[in-house]
Amino acid sequence: MNRENFTQQKKKVFFCMVVYSLLCEVFSLFILGFRGEFTIGLILGAGAAAINLVILEKVVDLIIEKRKMSVAFLLHLGRFFLFGLLAVLSFMISFLSVIAYAIGVLGLVAGSVITFGKKEG
Repeated sequence: MNRENFTQQKKKVFFCMVVYSLLCEVFSLFILGFRGEFTIGLILGAGAAAINLVILEKVVDLIIEKRKMSVAFLLHLGRFFLFGLLAVLSFMISFLSVIAYAIGVLGLVAGSVITFGKKEG
């Protein structure tokens, strides 16, 4: 996969993540009513997943080009730190926010499955 194709696929994944998050928010309105902590957790989770994908792309680029391995390592650790930091922030808001955070993070999985899923036919 070349860089241009990857960029197009990444945009599709981001679009699917946004649609997934909006659908989760709409669905939660019917179940919970409007709960701000759910919305904040969902935004934090989707944002963490999106930033993770961008950072992972940079890490892979640095490793493939075999330059600045220490920077690649620190960025890789930073991805995990980001997930943990935003999860703790969500927990400080409420437990419902943590659940929404996890649902938001799963948006990356949903977007990837939709974009790269095996096409039948």
